[in-house]
Amino acid sequence: MKVLHLVLKRKYFERIYNKSKRVEYRDFTSYWQRRLEGKHFTHIKFQLAYSKNPPTMLVEVLDRNVVEYKDDLAYAFDLGQIVEV
Repeated sequence: MKVLHLVLKRKYFERIYNKSKRVEYRDFTSYWQRRLEGKHFTHIKFQLAYSKNPPTMLVEVLDRNVVEYKDDLAYAFDLGQIVEV
């Protein structure tokens, strides 16, 4: 299992938890290219903001694509089942 760790604001964390947000986007920048290119992640561990002992959830990744999002390129992660909270 290869896990990508991402930190989210509360509204996005809750939308993923409630399954109203099924795709997570990241900008197509050199930072994310270095972090994502050539790697295949099976899961994403989302962390709720930066705090002491923050809530986390582990979510399955179904697919990762480069898509056009808001008139620019972005990485898109199709999210599957929530494995643990």
